[in-house]
Amino acid sequence: MAKSTSKALRHANSSKHEPVEMSQFILYLEPAQGSKLYEAARKFQTISSERLGWTDAHAYHPHCSLTGFWELMKCAQVNRSDDPFGISLVEKCLASFGAVRGSTKALPKGTVWPDAGTGTTDAATIEAQRYCFPTPVVRKPLIPVHNRRCLILPLVCPPPWSEFTKQLTAAFDASEKFTNRARAKRLDHISLAYFSPAEETQQLAVEREITIRAMEELANETFASYFTVVNGHAGGNGNMNVSASTDEGWDVVYYELIKEAKKPLEGEAHVFREVKRWRVV
Repeated sequence: MAKSTSKALRHANSSKHEPVEMSQFILYLEPAQGSKLYEAARKFQTISSERLGWTDAHAYHPHCSLTGFWELMKCAQVNRSDDPFGISLVEKCLASFGAVRGSTKALPKGTVWPDAGTGTTDAATIEAQRYCFPTPVVRKPLIPVHNRRCLILPLVCPPPWSEFTKQLTAAFDASEKFTNRARAKRLDHISLAYFSPAEETQQLAVEREITIRAMEELANETFASYFTVVNGHAGGNGNMNVSASTDEGWDVVYYELIKEAKKPLEGEAHVFREVKRWRVV
């Protein structure tokens, strides 16, 4: 993770004599909880982990990364701020793509992932606001040609999404709250299963490719009804390659990483605290 040295030094000098804690944050684009896509993705995670074991992707809940991780120096000076996490920066960028539709809706406080809960954190008030963003299009599960140990749900996010992430990362880079830039991501997939790059024997590499192919078969079964129903609703011809997903909700979610999984292949999940959630589609 690249850091801005000059910015880090400014923070270090400004927070002299104050206790400093470095925390990692990230923004995700997620299928709305309770939507058909969300339920299918969670079902796949559960069944695949039970039948075929965990991959590195199973340590996360279903999402598409809008940014990479960035760091916030949680010193006393920052905590005294009216907007310690830079939420207003996110909302300003969201609002630049259209007025808020509908009323603000209160959601449950302090959601901790994974769903089962592995600890408790301070609760944060979460609100959902519907912004005018175009709907991402979801495609059939795919093993990329360039990485045979990876299984994804390809996404096609219309241009306003990439413009949003560019604007957002620029706003965060100009802020005095953060020590490094929130890097924009490609916004082109939801990871269903993958093995992180690591030293592995040829036999292990072959075994992992076999596991991913088995997971692809399971994913096609799990998501079949999702693609069929949505395409039928949108007037499609039953082709499972593309989902119009016009009736699906999507959220932008701001997370703090509470606990990083050290052994994800052994069933350990990353734990996130939800800072705020916005309904965007």
